[in-house]
Amino acid sequence: MLNNEPHWGARLRHLLQNQQNLKQLVLASAVGVEESTISRWLAGGNIKISHLIALCEYLDVSVDWLLLGRGTPVLHKYVGENHDALKKLPQDIKSDLYQLIEKLSIQPD
Repeated sequence: MLNNEPHWGARLRHLLQNQQNLKQLVLASAVGVEESTISRWLAGGNIKISHLIALCEYLDVSVDWLLLGRGTPVLHKYVGENHDALKKLPQDIKSDLYQLIEKLSIQPD
């Protein structure tokens, strides 16, 4: 899902469109920046780490996916929710589970 986009702003734009056309002004207010900053981000402009974290928390997506296009937008949810159980599994089983989760969460456009 959009891992091949040329810059992270395109993934952000896609997220906004998929969240019932979340308005830039609403997002700017939630993250604590000006609306013009959101416009710059949508063009792939630079972002401060603190804003990136706030943005990903608000949108509930993985930082790694949004910024770099790696993995999936929601992989962080599975890791966080099941962290203790996953730590106890052998490494080969953990790897298989992560691969399965990634395959299941990819949605065609």
